Amino acid sequence: MRPPEIRAEATEYVHTVTGQRWWRVTSICDRVLQTLAGIPPEHLEAGRARGTYVHDAIHLINGGRDQTGLDRTSVPPAYLPYLWAFDNFATRTKRKLLASEEWIAHPTMPVAGTADEISELQWKDKPTRQIVTFVDYKTGQAAAWHAAQLSAYAESWRAREKYRGEIRRMTVYLGADGRPSVTAWTDPLDWPSFTGFVQTYAWHARKGTLCTPRSAPPWTA
Repeated sequence: MRPPEIRAEATEYVHTVTGQRWWRVTSICDRVLQTLAGIPPEHLEAGRARGTYVHDAIHLINGGRDQTGLDRTSVPPAYLPYLWAFDNFATRTKRKLLASEEWIAHPTMPVAGTADEISELQWKDKPTRQIVTFVDYKTGQAAAWHAAQLSAYAESWRAREKYRGEIRRMTVYLGADGRPSVTAWTDPLDWPSFTGFVQTYAWHARKGTLCTPRSAPPWTA
């Protein structure tokens, strides 16, 4: 969960009462890879509203906040199929939930973000083991940059926890038809690639050439 010293969260970064800053993982992907380019503003806003609602609902289902769960009668009809897709995934997956909406800051890099879910899962190739898995839920279309985003959460958590075991990653695409589609990310270059994105982001931040720059580099806090 978010540490108590977090004071504020802006579009590009989060920072603490001591003045320390981290860049958002999603901001790095958005600015360096231009993941939102070409999307009409109205579609972008609708997607954000849907994604925020569904993520909050899943967090409640997972026991987040006050652990009272989700009142499904309050869910707007347009969002129900995405929760049915989540239910479909959850019921067929042998998973032990470790954390939901886990805020993670890398201990040595100025990056941070919120992982949707960390669970121990049984995978088909290793059915007798429970493997730590970072699960990300999306209500939009699949994209290659999702692999880099998840690698940032997983490797930041590994560094923070000094974890030496195996970590796997998957994105669960929740469909408007009530069906989930799962993509497992296995490329070992996802994390090195993300660290390259951080260097590119930092260079542009120093030069003042980020697209619509709205944040200061962490070292100027």
